[in-house]
Amino acid sequence: MGSRQEKKGLAEEKLVKHTDISVSGARQTSGEEAQCQLDLIKERVTSCEAELKVYRRAYDIVCERMASHAVESVDNVVIMQRALDANERDYSGLKALTLFSFAFSVAAIIGIILYVMYL
Repeated sequence: MGSRQEKKGLAEEKLVKHTDISVSGARQTSGEEAQCQLDLIKERVTSCEAELKVYRRAYDIVCERMASHAVESVDNVVIMQRALDANERDYSGLKALTLFSFAFSVAAIIGIILYVMYL
């Protein structure tokens, strides 16, 4: 019976030893998996930061272009306003000249009619 008890004790010791090895291996594997996951997360964060920098540069370029287009648009509006003012002055001048010409023509025709009547 003693040998059976010794075998049972040895078997228990081996079982405890294998359990300890399994638990420590599981902890080590768990730690390695966690490290792999952390490395993966770090890699993804790094790639997201790089993409974010690219998007930020693109956004800055778009903002600069929009600002330059806005300045250009304001300049064009000022030029068009000046051209409109010049056209309005020209139109007013032509209108006055046309009315003066009509009045002068009427006076000339009346003068010709009076001249012919008294001849």
